Amino acid sequence: MKIQLVTFLLAVSLQFFLPGLLLAQEGLHAEIKTAATPQSQVLEFPAVRKTPGEKVCLAFRGYLKTTEPGGWNNFLELNLNGKNLEKYTQNGEYRLLRRGKCLKTSLSGAEERDWWRNHLLMIYFGPGDKRLDERILFPREAGYDYLLDVSDLVNYVEIGADNRIEAAHHNRLKITNNLLSRMVANREINLIMEDVCFEYYSSKEVESMRPQVEPVTYTPAESVAAFQDPGISAEVTAAGGMVIKVNQDTYFFTSEFSYAARPQMKFNTLTPESAEGEPGWKPSIKVFGKDQVLLEVASAAYQLKRSITYRNGKLCFTDTLTNRSQQDIGVKAVYSIVAEKLTPENYRLAGIPGTEKENGISENPTLFVQQDHSSVGVAVKDDAFRAHLELARNNNAVLYSEPNIGIPAGKSHSLEYEVFLSKETGYYHFLNCLRRDWDLNQTVLGPFCFNDWSKGMEVGIITVGPWYKYADGGGLTQEQYRDVVLKKISRIRQQMPHAKILAKIECNLIAIDKRTIPGGDKLPKSGKANGGQYGYLLNTEQSAIIARNTPYGDSLLRTEDGSIFVDTFYPAEPLLNLMVQVECGNARYKELMELIDYMTDELGLDGVYIDQFSAGCGGPLARKDRCSFDRWDGRTVALNEQGEIMRKYYDYAVTGISAREEIIRHVISKNKILVANTQPTSLKTGKGCMRFHEMENDNISSFILGEEKPPVLRHEAKSQLSPSPVILGLRPGFYSKNPQARAFILHRGVITALRHGLLYYYYTHGIVPGTGEYGILNYMYPMTPVELGEGFIIGKERILTAVSRSFSTCAKPVQVIVFDRNGRKKQEVTPVQEGDTWKTDIRLNDWTETAVIVLETEI
Repeated sequence: MKIQLVTFLLAVSLQFFLPGLLLAQEGLHAEIKTAATPQSQVLEFPAVRKTPGEKVCLAFRGYLKTTEPGGWNNFLELNLNGKNLEKYTQNGEYRLLRRGKCLKTSLSGAEERDWWRNHLLMIYFGPGDKRLDERILFPREAGYDYLLDVSDLVNYVEIGADNRIEAAHHNRLKITNNLLSRMVANREINLIMEDVCFEYYSSKEVESMRPQVEPVTYTPAESVAAFQDPGISAEVTAAGGMVIKVNQDTYFFTSEFSYAARPQMKFNTLTPESAEGEPGWKPSIKVFGKDQVLLEVASAAYQLKRSITYRNGKLCFTDTLTNRSQQDIGVKAVYSIVAEKLTPENYRLAGIPGTEKENGISENPTLFVQQDHSSVGVAVKDDAFRAHLELARNNNAVLYSEPNIGIPAGKSHSLEYEVFLSKETGYYHFLNCLRRDWDLNQTVLGPFCFNDWSKGMEVGIITVGPWYKYADGGGLTQEQYRDVVLKKISRIRQQMPHAKILAKIECNLIAIDKRTIPGGDKLPKSGKANGGQYGYLLNTEQSAIIARNTPYGDSLLRTEDGSIFVDTFYPAEPLLNLMVQVECGNARYKELMELIDYMTDELGLDGVYIDQFSAGCGGPLARKDRCSFDRWDGRTVALNEQGEIMRKYYDYAVTGISAREEIIRHVISKNKILVANTQPTSLKTGKGCMRFHEMENDNISSFILGEEKPPVLRHEAKSQLSPSPVILGLRPGFYSKNPQARAFILHRGVITALRHGLLYYYYTHGIVPGTGEYGILNYMYPMTPVELGEGFIIGKERILTAVSRSFSTCAKPVQVIVFDRNGRKKQEVTPVQEGDTWKTDIRLNDWTETAVIVLETEI
């Protein structure tokens, strides 16, 4: 039974603390405006009396107010007594109650969404009444009402001797709206918080409201094969699963493969304990020497052949599925690593700690789990598996799955993945082992910036505009484009003769002027003000108009009936963007190859910058700029609940890899430079070029103005397995209207990159003279990574750090510089020789200052 506490209110803004306490018998209310920067209010409550057998929960009704239900996102930030409310309590229990582990929706490819992204809680857009977005499947009954266990963070009344009150500090709840006005085209969509209060619930009631997941356990069957090294044992059991022991820690490996059944699909399983499923699902296991095992097993519809090889702590798996039937089939493959115990801080999905489910993570197709004395890391290797990969955590198990396998009749597909067994703990140890194993440490050039530069700022690579046949260049003829670009090239060459100049090309969007097309007046209006959409589906008549008037017919994205997807969000009238993708031989591929020759041979540019280079930008299968549906790639499908194929895809994230590989190879063959937005989703498309993700694709506004350690961000984590571990930085002016703050904000962006072991490329810069300098950015390149760390990068040419640390190098550093929070040179540090090495002690104000250790003189 809940008991509501009497509450008090002190409403304040982020900057101003206004006095005035109001007694409230009911819950408190707040409306927090959506503005250019995050806005906050603080509610104050009295200290809470600790009651045996009861827990304190925070209750409220919260929503971003719109007249109609319309989506959801992680924009709500709650801070209680100086500590952020996060997914887990301090003892590792789920904090959010009555809502399950994930939001479940009807959106294809995004059926489950984690309630939390770092410390930001998912909140709905809607009117706050009983109406919810129809796409929400679970939990509909909770509506806009939230309940969180805050027993670990509330201030309690402390009772001393003789029932004396020793302390009774008020509870301060800071509520922050992280939705920014620019995200909603300056519409008035404010955060509403109603009936905010503390409530008592019995401990038993709270436990019943947490997501309930039973731990996975196995009693292993007989061992029939084993791989062994000192401190490492990996045994294959007669049931087809594995028992892995590393430094006395135990892990289990399992796999399961779906088959069609009614009313719901079922699975053929291979666990350490048993092989279960359809009749005849009995594995045959053969051993070949000390380092290879072959497993074969078959069902009515398919056969599985699994090859396992082992060397130096690495298990290499190839699972080949062959369709034995006379019709196309779909299969969902699910693998799991089960630990004896698993706490939120001891696993990562795609480099992200504590998350429950991730997809659209082909750039970092890894999962990692550690126990007291060891760790296991998994890396998915083949292109299709990476493209479709889904990761999840289920209590003491972490899962990696391929839910979109389509196999034509009589054909086969293989899934390749590697499992790294280590006597060391720590995600970065695994990450660096994998980077070395896959040979991913290449030299990265820079600094990189778009279009212009500032005094005191080193520039190695710069783009020149306008865009070719897109955005500001969408309405230009080739002759007009040439004239504009040549003038800009001349100016840059005169002022920065050493800089490499790149043309700007949009990979998947091509601007067309509707006025030049017969029937163009029937095409949809463009622009945000006209309700433009990225991935707008044309009707039959509109699609026919485009099809009759474009040379890109083989490159367009279509539905099953031939309707065409376009972009009306980014362009302004009278332009419209065609949405295209590349694959070898199609019109867009041929045009890009010709453009590379034109830009470098005729215009004399040093290379090209290509935007949105990866199909779907590395996002999930459901993205509207990734797939076409008018044909099948023979590999990608969506399954219905019965495990049958309900839709076939032509997934350019898979079919376009060879085209992107050829584009990179072509630029390299000309001894030119390619920089591309989006990180590689295949081992074939990373080397020989510089790739990046965008920092601002994550919500950084909640911490960027502070001095604390930045949280792990999704797109930064997705960049850690790239041959060019680079993030495109922030736009300082977006986070403060004060020009004097831009230097600090810029360097907080650099520090956020270093927190993930990443390098930094400029998005914008513009430090006001006299307020700061470019500091470590002028000493960042070239960089050949050797080791990525939490807060630092060790490279062949230099070491960069945002944390205090001692570094040992074989050669005496050429220069060691510490920079202050605004990028100014603060001091130099003298290395000390210790035997055959040089030790450099760096002491910083961690996460606000930076330092560089220069090992080679070339800057």
